[in-house]
Amino acid sequence: MCVYFILHAFLFRVYFYSIAPKLFSEEELKTLGERVAAQIKDNLNRYTFCPVLGYDIDGKEIIINAAEAGTVKNIFERFSGGETLKGIAENLNSRCITTKRRRPFSEAALSKIIRDIRYIGKEKVGEHTVEKGSFPPLICRELFDKCNQLLVR
Repeated sequence: MCVYFILHAFLFRVYFYSIAPKLFSEEELKTLGERVAAQIKDNLNRYTFCPVLGYDIDGKEIIINAAEAGTVKNIFERFSGGETLKGIAENLNSRCITTKRRRPFSEAALSKIIRDIRYIGKEKVGEHTVEKGSFPPLICRELFDKCNQLLVR
């Protein structure tokens, strides 16, 4: 299933950036890109999958899981406050809080959470960022940016 979407996105990029500009006007390309992005998003929403920590699926809709959302907010706030990823992971694991896949937290898992743009309500479709994705935002943009700047250091 995942291979299908990756292949579909790759073929679309090849077509969109190399062949399509010669055949369509700029406005037609924009419309085509929006339709294909919406179709990919719709295809992803049709299948049940384990979304990121803080979210659950209710039918075809992605909703906020209140308990997990508190954990995600806690991770961002503690990291922005200067605590290390290792310290946050140890604290979460000592309280028996696990990832969405029921595994203990690691520095890598926390780093991935902090870099995930879905927590501010955006999504990636291929190489493009969709401003309003299907994930409702859990944290504000300022906190997300601050944590990502600290992560780079």
